[in-house]
Amino acid sequence: MIKLKRIKSFSLFSLLIFSTLSFHVEAEKLSDKECAEVASFVNQDNAGMVIDEVTTLINTVCIFGDFTYNYEISEYVTPRDFKSLAFSQLKKRAILQFCSDPTTRDFLDSVQSVTFKYIRYDGVYLTEYSFDEFDC
Repeated sequence: MIKLKRIKSFSLFSLLIFSTLSFHVEAEKLSDKECAEVASFVNQDNAGMVIDEVTTLINTVCIFGDFTYNYEISEYVTPRDFKSLAFSQLKKRAILQFCSDPTTRDFLDSVQSVTFKYIRYDGVYLTEYSFDEFDC
């Protein structure tokens, strides 16, 4: 089973991406076009990036203001086990990081929601979770 210590760094990746972007939107939501442009920008430099020993960012997309990170997990884990890990530890950590860092908080305020979606290396859907500014 995947251990948290192996995948703890992947949620820090979000902070790294957005530390290079500036958002001075002051609680104004990005348009669908602007959000898609941010996803495209992230993909240009970061799609396929290895986050840690078992996690790779496949790409990001933004549809109707929902900014989604699509990750691949390279280790065998059952959807049930990964879902348990995601909801007991990963989601809490992602929310904390997005809410506490000013750069990612500004970004979170500018989209409808953020979703982290995970698939296993063989294409099996593992789980996903979403959060928004009201989770802070």
